[in-house]
Amino acid sequence: MQGEPNVNATFLRGAPAWRERLLAHGGYPFLFACAGLMDLRRVIAVALARSHDEGVSRIFDELNFLVFAQWYCLFEIARRIDWLGVRASRLEMFAGLAFAFSAGFLVTPQSHILTAILGFWIAIKLARVSRQTWPLAIPLALVSIQDVPSKDFWGYSLSALMVPLDVFGAHSFLSLAGYAVKPIDGSIIRLVGALHGIKVIPSCATAGPAFESLAAYAVFAAWLHAAMGRRLVLCGVLLLVGVMLINWMRLALTALSHDSYVFWHDGGGRAIIALSYMTLSFLMAELAARVKAEPLSPSQPASTGAA
Repeated sequence: MQGEPNVNATFLRGAPAWRERLLAHGGYPFLFACAGLMDLRRVIAVALARSHDEGVSRIFDELNFLVFAQWYCLFEIARRIDWLGVRASRLEMFAGLAFAFSAGFLVTPQSHILTAILGFWIAIKLARVSRQTWPLAIPLALVSIQDVPSKDFWGYSLSALMVPLDVFGAHSFLSLAGYAVKPIDGSIIRLVGALHGIKVIPSCATAGPAFESLAAYAVFAAWLHAAMGRRLVLCGVLLLVGVMLINWMRLALTALSHDSYVFWHDGGGRAIIALSYMTLSFLMAELAARVKAEPLSPSQPASTGAA
């Protein structure tokens, strides 16, 4: 509502421009920044936990740089968004800060759920304001929940449900390549006459990289000003198919021999696959951005009835 005064105007008058922008309109930009910092803290904590005492170089190997790229683009998109219609009540601000600080001080996998809730909450708040905020709201929602498929809920996870399909896909890859493969036995893939075999577990399923790549695609597409429409959806579907095929190929390669398993699962092959996911996400976003979004005119109403 245009006639509503800014309750922070007196407090922020004379403050530096960055602080005024961060704390304006009830502080939702500040909560957004907290969500980003807490998610990056999670990525660093995971890398430290996996590297143990193996040195700094191992920490860099374990860092998920895709998440850093996602949040860099999200912060750039946030700078273009008009936050005027996004106002946080005192209760929302208190709850948001409680979620952010809890996620910051709890070094457990479950702490990411708090960050995911905070990010998804902000995304919904943004989406209700106007279509102008959708380029931030949609990618933010996907980035917030991209780690959810790997989480167990009541003994089930999306990654676990994907395992049978991934086993079938990797088995088919090997068969089409001319290898003699034993019939599928549960989630185990083994060549005929070979001692080496692999068991596909939920952490190796396609659901995880598919959600991460889709979130990255949404972020890159919004950053490149891609227009909403069929082209954006089609490129997203092609991305998911590409990620699935890449993961099937990776699983097939790990089943060839123990040395191949070490390279593609723990060695340099893992970095190659991760780079493939990120490159494919960006290329699909670039293809989708061939049709640019038209900026909303200043005369277009900013609100669509959000409270």
